[in-house]
Amino acid sequence: MKKRLQELGILRDAAIKRMREIIESLGREQRTATDIEDVEYDRLEKGCEQCDKEIQRINNLLGIEARANTPVRNVPFGGTAVHTNNWDDTKDFRSVAEFLKCVRMNPHDDRLQESQARSQVMGDKTLGGFAVPEIFLDEVELVRTQASMFRGDCRVLPADPEHPDATLNIPALDQSESMFGGVEVKGSKEATKIDKTQFKLRQIKFTPFKIAALLVTSNELLENWKKCAQLITELFYGALISKEDALFLKGTGTDEPTGIITSPATIPVKRKAAQKIDVRDLIAMEAALYTMGFKPETIKWKISRTCLPELRTLKDDNGRFIWMDNNIAAGMPPQLLGMPVELTVRNPPLGTKGDVILGNFQHYLIDDGSGPIIQVSDQFMFDEDMTVFRIKERVDAKPLLVKPLPLEADPTYKLSPFVCLDDPAAAEK
Repeated sequence: MKKRLQELGILRDAAIKRMREIIESLGREQRTATDIEDVEYDRLEKGCEQCDKEIQRINNLLGIEARANTPVRNVPFGGTAVHTNNWDDTKDFRSVAEFLKCVRMNPHDDRLQESQARSQVMGDKTLGGFAVPEIFLDEVELVRTQASMFRGDCRVLPADPEHPDATLNIPALDQSESMFGGVEVKGSKEATKIDKTQFKLRQIKFTPFKIAALLVTSNELLENWKKCAQLITELFYGALISKEDALFLKGTGTDEPTGIITSPATIPVKRKAAQKIDVRDLIAMEAALYTMGFKPETIKWKISRTCLPELRTLKDDNGRFIWMDNNIAAGMPPQLLGMPVELTVRNPPLGTKGDVILGNFQHYLIDDGSGPIIQVSDQFMFDEDMTVFRIKERVDAKPLLVKPLPLEADPTYKLSPFVCLDDPAAAEK
């Protein structure tokens, strides 16, 4: 970590030096900044902010570790450390991989009794289900947040320990007909009656739905769990994250989460040409994005990697490329129209609705329920000497809006925190 702090300090100092050079140059030459200098200065300024945030996080973590009096035990997954007050190798699993191996090959292990009991409390009444041990739940959440397409950007409600699958109703302002939910402010003369207005509330209902993913692994891999712990753990989390992201993108809302692409709150922008991305497409998406009260850092593009060749060749009316590479190694992603870009492998491919999404993902809420719970079968692929794990959890997710917002000055013009590029069929209508 000390090496990373030094690297961040060097990057920040270099950025500050260059920013000073730009300002001093403008003063010497008695002129205003060019477009290129404006863009460079903004990029450097954002880079400094990112460095400061990471430096603060590392310093906070070092402080927490210094204050901790509990032993630290390294779990064989990407160097993740787990703190525990009462570590006992005879009672606790050493990794998720060992837990899976035990579920498959020694289901009567005493260490699994608590996991089986927790799966019953969680509402999974099926015999043979084992809840992931509590000691790994922080690791589960950490890895899901880092690897998920959405969890790091969206609001996530943790499961209630006592009633993890209970329905949750969240009151929200009904802005479907008015940006201020029916509240009107009017001028009034002295000592005259004030007209009544009433704001409208609605309930957003979250019911964690069951989702499941399959993990297929060879018995040899399980038997060698000590050597293959990281691979097994990555497979475990990868199966779960892949299923979640697919639903958060395109879930129907019927017995499953409501995806951003399929949500009626998302505004689809018709593309100018099939299988293409035009600068005007992106500008139209930006114009439809609701930004009132948003922090700039919470807005980003999520774009399919299949779109990259199109994006890198886009130019504005002055012939300048609009794709801006940043120092990715320093945590600064590329940008489009001044907003950060996340290239994903889960967006639909180029030319399909949702290949480009622009949004403020703080307006997408994920409600975690029970899980993950593990079930195992050694019969399904017995002749291939393979074991199939079924990983189950309950989760719901949806936007905090039911439809786009009407513009205050023109109710026929709609805005939304979520905008996506539509498919070719829509463009031809």
